[in-house]
Amino acid sequence: MFYVGSRYYDPEFGRWLNTDPLIDEGVFDVNAGLNGTNLFVYCANNPIMLIDKTGKAVTSVLWGLGYWDSSKGIFYYSINAPQRDYGFCSAYDNASWLLGMDIAWLTVYFTAESKDWRIEFRKGTYGKIYAGDVSTGAEIGVYYRKWWYFPGWYQCADNANTLKMSYSLYKNGSFLFSRSSTDYNNYNGRHWWLTGFKPFIQSKPNQLKMKVSITLKSVSMAEAFVTGLKKSTGNKGTGKAYSISRSGATVSFWW
Repeated sequence: MFYVGSRYYDPEFGRWLNTDPLIDEGVFDVNAGLNGTNLFVYCANNPIMLIDKTGKAVTSVLWGLGYWDSSKGIFYYSINAPQRDYGFCSAYDNASWLLGMDIAWLTVYFTAESKDWRIEFRKGTYGKIYAGDVSTGAEIGVYYRKWWYFPGWYQCADNANTLKMSYSLYKNGSFLFSRSSTDYNNYNGRHWWLTGFKPFIQSKPNQLKMKVSITLKSVSMAEAFVTGLKKSTGNKGTGKAYSISRSGATVSFWW
Protein backbone atom coordinates (compact mmCIF):
# COMPACT_ATOMS: atom_id res chain seq x y z
CA MET A 1 0.00 0.00 0.00
CA PHE A 2 1.40 3.41 -0.99
CA TYR A 3 0.32 6.89 0.06
CA VAL A 4 1.02 9.40 -2.73
CA GLY A 5 0.27 12.66 -0.97
CA SER A 6 -3.43 12.70 -1.81
CA ARG A 7 -4.75 9.12 -1.91
CA TYR A 8 -3.77 5.49 -1.33
CA TYR A 9 -2.65 3.19 -4.16
CA ASP A 10 -2.79 -0.64 -4.16
CA PRO A 11 -0.07 -1.98 -6.51
CA GLU A 12 -1.46 -5.52 -6.41
CA PHE A 13 -4.68 -4.41 -8.08
CA GLY A 14 -3.21 -1.40 -9.89
CA ARG A 15 -5.94 0.85 -8.50
CA TRP A 16 -6.41 3.78 -6.17
CA LEU A 17 -8.59 3.06 -3.12
CA ASN A 18 -10.36 6.39 -3.33
CA THR A 19 -11.42 8.60 -6.22
CA ASP A 20 -9.24 11.18 -7.89
CA PRO A 21 -9.04 14.20 -5.53
CA LEU A 22 -9.61 16.54 -8.45
CA ILE A 23 -13.21 15.34 -8.47
CA ASP A 24 -13.62 16.72 -4.95
CA GLU A 25 -12.26 20.03 -6.27
CA GLY A 26 -14.89 20.11 -9.00
CA VAL A 27 -12.49 19.14 -11.79
CA PHE A 28 -13.07 16.28 -14.21
CA ASP A 29 -10.03 16.30 -16.45
CA VAL A 30 -9.03 13.51 -18.80
CA ASN A 31 -5.49 14.92 -18.71
CA ALA A 32 -5.38 14.16 -14.99
CA GLY A 33 -5.40 10.47 -15.84
CA LEU A 34 -9.10 9.78 -15.64
CA ASN A 35 -10.46 7.22 -18.07
CA GLY A 36 -14.09 7.66 -19.05
CA THR A 37 -16.20 7.50 -15.89
CA ASN A 38 -13.77 5.28 -13.94
CA LEU A 39 -12.43 7.47 -11.14
CA PHE A 40 -10.17 4.80 -9.64
CA VAL A 41 -7.76 3.98 -12.49
CA TYR A 42 -4.02 4.63 -12.30
CA CYS A 43 -2.42 6.67 -15.10
CA ALA A 44 -5.28 6.09 -17.53
CA ASN A 45 -4.46 2.36 -17.41
CA ASN A 46 -1.03 2.98 -18.97
CA PRO A 47 1.58 2.67 -16.15
CA ILE A 48 4.37 1.81 -18.62
CA MET A 49 4.40 5.19 -20.37
CA LEU A 50 2.84 7.32 -17.63
CA ILE A 51 3.55 8.16 -13.99
CA ASP A 52 1.46 9.96 -11.39
CA LYS A 53 3.72 11.49 -8.76
CA THR A 54 1.04 13.37 -6.82
CA GLY A 55 -2.13 11.36 -7.45
CA LYS A 56 -3.56 14.39 -9.24
CA ALA A 57 -1.91 14.49 -12.68
CA VAL A 58 -0.21 12.02 -14.96
CA THR A 59 3.23 12.65 -16.42
CA SER A 60 4.31 10.93 -19.60
CA VAL A 61 7.73 9.31 -19.89
CA LEU A 62 8.81 10.18 -23.44
CA TRP A 63 11.24 7.51 -24.66
CA GLY A 64 13.80 8.33 -21.99
CA LEU A 65 14.21 11.92 -23.26
CA GLY A 66 11.87 13.67 -20.88
CA TYR A 67 8.37 14.01 -19.54
CA TRP A 68 4.97 15.39 -20.41
CA ASP A 69 3.45 17.11 -17.38
CA SER A 70 -0.30 17.16 -17.91
CA SER A 71 -0.93 19.44 -14.93
CA LYS A 72 1.14 22.22 -16.54
CA GLY A 73 0.70 21.25 -20.18
CA ILE A 74 4.45 21.23 -20.82
CA PHE A 75 7.22 18.95 -21.98
CA TYR A 76 10.55 19.00 -20.18
CA TYR A 77 13.83 17.14 -20.59
CA SER A 78 15.17 14.51 -18.22
CA ILE A 79 18.15 15.38 -16.03
CA ASN A 80 20.02 12.61 -17.87
CA ALA A 81 18.99 13.62 -21.37
CA PRO A 82 21.50 12.48 -24.05
CA GLN A 83 22.69 16.07 -24.54
CA ARG A 84 24.37 15.93 -21.15
CA ASP A 85 27.13 13.66 -22.47
CA TYR A 86 28.22 16.03 -25.23
CA GLY A 87 28.85 19.35 -23.52
CA PHE A 88 27.95 22.77 -24.85
CA CYS A 89 29.34 25.59 -26.98
CA SER A 90 27.99 28.75 -28.63
CA ALA A 91 27.61 26.96 -31.97
CA TYR A 92 24.48 25.25 -30.60
CA ASP A 93 22.81 28.61 -29.96
CA ASN A 94 23.94 30.12 -33.23
CA ALA A 95 22.63 27.15 -35.22
CA SER A 96 19.26 26.99 -33.46
CA TRP A 97 17.50 28.68 -36.38
CA LEU A 98 18.31 25.64 -38.52
CA LEU A 99 15.89 23.66 -36.33
CA GLY A 100 13.13 26.22 -36.75
CA MET A 101 13.81 27.91 -33.44
CA ASP A 102 13.46 31.60 -32.68
CA ILE A 103 15.13 31.89 -29.29
CA ALA A 104 17.18 34.46 -27.40
CA TRP A 105 19.83 33.80 -24.81
CA LEU A 106 21.44 35.59 -21.90
CA THR A 107 24.85 34.09 -21.16
CA VAL A 108 26.57 34.71 -17.83
CA TYR A 109 30.32 34.03 -17.63
CA PHE A 110 32.21 34.08 -14.34
CA THR A 111 34.92 32.26 -12.40
CA ALA A 112 34.35 30.57 -9.05
CA GLU A 113 35.10 27.31 -7.26
CA SER A 114 38.27 26.87 -9.42
CA LYS A 115 36.14 26.71 -12.58
CA ASP A 116 35.06 28.95 -15.42
CA TRP A 117 31.26 28.89 -15.41
CA ARG A 118 28.74 29.52 -18.13
CA ILE A 119 25.12 29.74 -16.97
CA GLU A 120 22.73 30.44 -19.79
CA PHE A 121 19.08 31.48 -19.88
CA ARG A 122 17.02 30.94 -23.05
CA LYS A 123 13.48 31.72 -24.14
CA GLY A 124 11.46 31.83 -27.32
CA THR A 125 9.81 29.56 -29.88
CA TYR A 126 11.31 26.10 -30.26
CA GLY A 127 9.95 25.03 -33.64
CA LYS A 128 8.10 21.91 -34.67
CA ILE A 129 10.11 19.40 -32.67
CA TYR A 130 8.42 18.76 -29.33
CA ALA A 131 4.73 18.32 -30.15
CA GLY A 132 4.48 18.38 -33.94
CA ASP A 133 3.86 22.10 -33.71
CA VAL A 134 5.57 25.20 -32.36
CA SER A 135 6.31 25.40 -28.64
CA THR A 136 7.01 28.42 -26.48
CA GLY A 137 9.59 27.61 -23.85
CA ALA A 138 12.47 28.57 -21.63
CA GLU A 139 15.63 26.96 -20.26
CA ILE A 140 18.37 27.40 -17.70
CA GLY A 141 21.60 25.55 -18.49
CA VAL A 142 24.60 25.17 -16.16
CA TYR A 143 28.03 24.48 -17.70
CA TYR A 144 31.64 24.79 -16.59
CA ARG A 145 35.19 24.19 -17.77
CA LYS A 146 38.71 24.19 -16.40
CA TRP A 147 41.67 25.92 -17.98
CA TRP A 148 42.80 22.90 -20.02
CA TYR A 149 39.42 22.43 -21.74
CA PHE A 150 39.12 22.97 -25.50
CA PRO A 151 38.54 26.73 -26.05
CA GLY A 152 34.86 27.61 -26.11
CA TRP A 153 33.74 24.15 -25.02
CA TYR A 154 31.96 23.59 -21.70
CA GLN A 155 31.00 20.47 -19.78
CA CYS A 156 27.38 20.07 -18.76
CA ALA A 157 27.34 20.21 -14.97
CA ASP A 158 27.71 16.83 -13.27
CA ASN A 159 25.59 15.96 -10.25
CA ALA A 160 28.05 17.51 -7.79
CA ASN A 161 27.74 20.85 -9.62
CA THR A 162 24.00 20.98 -10.18
CA LEU A 163 22.16 23.97 -8.71
CA LYS A 164 18.83 24.67 -7.09
CA MET A 165 16.86 26.91 -9.44
CA SER A 166 13.42 27.85 -10.67
CA TYR A 167 11.69 30.15 -13.12
CA SER A 168 8.27 31.34 -14.18
CA LEU A 169 7.60 32.27 -17.81
CA TYR A 170 5.24 35.05 -18.88
CA LYS A 171 4.07 36.18 -22.32
CA ASN A 172 3.01 39.81 -22.62
CA GLY A 173 2.42 39.81 -18.88
CA SER A 174 0.32 36.62 -18.80
CA PHE A 175 1.61 33.60 -16.89
CA LEU A 176 2.42 30.54 -19.04
CA PHE A 177 4.07 28.03 -16.68
CA SER A 178 6.72 27.56 -14.02
CA ARG A 179 9.54 25.08 -13.50
CA SER A 180 11.61 24.19 -10.44
CA SER A 181 14.58 21.93 -9.90
CA THR A 182 12.48 20.28 -7.19
CA ASP A 183 9.96 19.09 -9.82
CA TYR A 184 9.94 15.40 -10.69
CA ASN A 185 13.31 14.10 -11.98
CA ASN A 186 16.12 15.96 -10.21
CA TYR A 187 19.29 15.39 -8.20
CA ASN A 188 18.66 16.21 -4.53
CA GLY A 189 16.42 19.08 -5.57
CA ARG A 190 18.99 20.45 -8.01
CA HIS A 191 19.39 20.39 -11.79
CA TRP A 192 21.79 21.28 -14.58
CA TRP A 193 19.26 21.93 -17.38
CA LEU A 194 15.85 23.18 -16.32
CA THR A 195 13.59 23.18 -19.38
CA GLY A 196 9.93 23.69 -20.19
CA PHE A 197 8.10 23.83 -23.53
CA LYS A 198 4.40 24.62 -23.95
CA PRO A 199 3.06 23.39 -27.32
CA PHE A 200 0.91 25.27 -29.83
CA ILE A 201 2.06 28.73 -28.73
CA GLN A 202 4.33 30.86 -30.91
CA SER A 203 6.21 33.75 -29.32
CA LYS A 204 8.89 36.25 -30.12
CA PRO A 205 11.65 36.21 -27.50
CA ASN A 206 11.01 39.86 -26.59
CA GLN A 207 7.39 38.98 -25.75
CA LEU A 208 8.57 36.69 -22.97
CA LYS A 209 9.79 37.41 -19.46
CA MET A 210 11.47 34.97 -17.09
CA LYS A 211 11.33 35.42 -13.34
CA VAL A 212 14.37 33.49 -12.12
CA SER A 213 15.73 32.26 -8.82
CA ILE A 214 19.03 30.39 -8.67
CA THR A 215 21.05 29.26 -5.67
CA LEU A 216 24.78 29.07 -6.24
CA LYS A 217 27.19 26.83 -4.33
CA SER A 218 28.48 29.61 -2.06
CA VAL A 219 28.08 33.30 -1.32
CA SER A 220 31.31 34.11 -3.17
CA MET A 221 30.06 32.18 -6.20
CA ALA A 222 26.78 34.11 -6.06
CA GLU A 223 28.67 37.40 -5.93
CA ALA A 224 30.72 36.42 -8.98
CA PHE A 225 27.54 35.35 -10.78
CA VAL A 226 25.85 38.71 -10.09
CA THR A 227 28.89 40.55 -11.44
CA GLY A 228 28.73 38.49 -14.64
CA LEU A 229 24.95 38.86 -14.87
CA LYS A 230 25.15 42.66 -14.76
CA LYS A 231 27.63 42.60 -17.66
CA SER A 232 25.45 40.37 -19.86
CA THR A 233 22.85 41.46 -22.40
CA GLY A 234 20.35 39.18 -24.10
CA ASN A 235 20.14 39.16 -27.88
CA LYS A 236 17.10 39.81 -30.13
CA GLY A 237 16.03 42.85 -28.16
CA THR A 238 15.60 41.02 -24.87
CA GLY A 239 17.99 43.35 -23.04
CA LYS A 240 19.63 42.98 -19.65
CA ALA A 241 18.46 41.28 -16.48
CA TYR A 242 16.75 43.65 -14.03
CA SER A 243 15.41 43.73 -10.47
CA ILE A 244 18.49 41.77 -9.45
CA SER A 245 18.69 40.84 -5.77
CA ARG A 246 20.86 38.49 -3.72
CA SER A 247 20.16 36.84 -0.37
CA GLY A 248 23.12 34.75 0.69
CA ALA A 249 23.88 32.38 -2.17
CA THR A 250 20.46 32.84 -3.84
CA VAL A 251 20.06 35.32 -6.69
CA SER A 252 16.70 36.46 -8.08
CA PHE A 253 16.02 38.58 -11.16
CA TRP A 254 13.80 39.20 -14.17
CA TRP A 255 14.83 38.88 -17.79
